[in-house]
Amino acid sequence: MVRSTQDWIHRLKLRHLEILVSIGRTGSMSRTADLMALSQPALSKWLKGLETSLGVSLFERTTRRVVLTEYGRIVLRHAERVLGDMERTRSEIDAAQLGTAGRIVVGALPAAAPILLPGALARLHRPRIEAQVQVHEGTLDRLLPLLQRRELDLVIGRLEGDALNLGLQSEVLYKEPVCVAGRAGHPLAAKRRVTWKDVASYPWIVPPWNTPMRISLDLAFSRAGLPLPQAMMESAALLTNRAVAQRANCLFVASEDAIASFEREGLLCRLPLWLDDVPQDVGMLWGDAPSPAMGRLMDVLRLEAREIVAARGIAVEARSVAR
Repeated sequence: MVRSTQDWIHRLKLRHLEILVSIGRTGSMSRTADLMALSQPALSKWLKGLETSLGVSLFERTTRRVVLTEYGRIVLRHAERVLGDMERTRSEIDAAQLGTAGRIVVGALPAAAPILLPGALARLHRPRIEAQVQVHEGTLDRLLPLLQRRELDLVIGRLEGDALNLGLQSEVLYKEPVCVAGRAGHPLAAKRRVTWKDVASYPWIVPPWNTPMRISLDLAFSRAGLPLPQAMMESAALLTNRAVAQRANCLFVASEDAIASFEREGLLCRLPLWLDDVPQDVGMLWGDAPSPAMGRLMDVLRLEAREIVAARGIAVEARSVAR
């Protein structure tokens, strides 16, 4: 079996990986045959020969679709990674030929993107550096698989337990508490002390089910002996939450720095009530050794994070003096 596996690796072509990924993603031999311009009998024969060489079944066949086996998931994961690496290689070669710094594909959590990226990108292009940054916003459960497949170069956001157990490299940039927020002028905004009982009487925008923030919010109300309040909607989209909160007397949770930026514009207010169970580390996750362009982006993100921490300290000091 070891020998046949080695023989298969030596005969492997990128097109074979593309075929495997297509079967895994579509769950259809006929669809893959159409996409790859193959006849279905030829595709079935090739897959059978591949499985014979490996000595394991990669897919289970049903009357309607094919489903990945445990071995198939292993092969698919590595095939996606190789294809992602090759795409990045092609992009870096193209960038070198054009004399530019290249493309960086970044995944960012909605709360982290408006805090870290604007200043970091301004720094990146301050001396003229022709680096193109593509940003994909999303929650960690959506971004991490893309990072594992190397479809993303870097993920920026809250470093939670699951994210740190995937064999990826990580770096903490700063700590960021999560607080309760509402519209500017909310009835609770004038209170110096707010309890979970106080906020339970208002409608809420709650984080999506089974996310760390949702779990922490559920725990906070449970510890206070209260059920989760009526939810107007589930959302992790900060801009949407802000817009809804401005029109309705509802509350939601978000990172304190993100709320502070809207607070300065007179759009939202922070309430003195925090989620203690949410991981506070905000940082970067990446897979392989950074390219030169990605390394420069990481450097400016570190600089931006230091400025955020310094500005936060100045704001706290100013509030103390004002009191």
